[in-house]
Amino acid sequence: MGNLPMSQALASQFTTSLSKSLNLTPAQDMQARSVALTLASNPALDNCDTYSKVKYAYEAVRYGFGAEDRMYPVPYGGKIQAQVSYKGFREVALRTGKYRQVDASIVYECDKVIRDRNTGQIIVEFEEDLDKVDETKIKGYFAFAVNHNGEIASSRYMTVKQCEEWAKKYSKSYNKPNGIWKTQFNKMALKTVIKQVCGTLESSIEMQSLIKQDQKVYGGLNENDTYADNPNVIDAEAQETTINNSIIEGEENDNWRIYRWKTRTFRVWKH
Repeated sequence: MGNLPMSQALASQFTTSLSKSLNLTPAQDMQARSVALTLASNPALDNCDTYSKVKYAYEAVRYGFGAEDRMYPVPYGGKIQAQVSYKGFREVALRTGKYRQVDASIVYECDKVIRDRNTGQIIVEFEEDLDKVDETKIKGYFAFAVNHNGEIASSRYMTVKQCEEWAKKYSKSYNKPNGIWKTQFNKMALKTVIKQVCGTLESSIEMQSLIKQDQKVYGGLNENDTYADNPNVIDAEAQETTINNSIIEGEENDNWRIYRWKTRTFRVWKH
């Protein structure tokens, strides 16, 4: 039953009821069906339950994620696990209208991570000369949110080692050779820090729902959805910083967006 043709699953009462329960418009329903058919033609997902694919497709469209780089379908024990990317969290955070910018960046060895003597907060001073950035020497990951007053409302920094320990602790697939942490470590690390930032912000119902959706494993027909990993925990070891300096948008190139506040420079990875 779980691996029946996608066309049969989409024609079932299950799919009709799912669409209604998520309050999708007719246009969204059509888009979700298109996403489901795309998943059905993906060889990497051949062994995954058809109804699990349907659930993923409808949930992705529910959040307006037209591009797969907002949320990834990951095969997990014959089912589909949702992995929300840092771009997905960023997009939904910005939809609240409460923040001017939400983003994340890789921190390299040439960048300085320091603790402000006055506030006790962590600050990243980014190397302004991009020619000096050796992209093979990554030491951490930084995420932040800027409010409409131009102040950083929340930010987090985690070292590579902290991200590795996080993954070992909360991702059961971490040690799999083809697991997403092995194949896309940078993106998963950026997602980890920005998810924690989003968990500290004044969030919307949509964001609260998205945090719960992340890492959910969609069950098949008449099966409950489950969590193989813990989607809601905020690691106490992650270093949090709130900086009350105004931030000014600056120039950008093909790889980076550059921001400055006072004497400091902030570099945002665009990939």
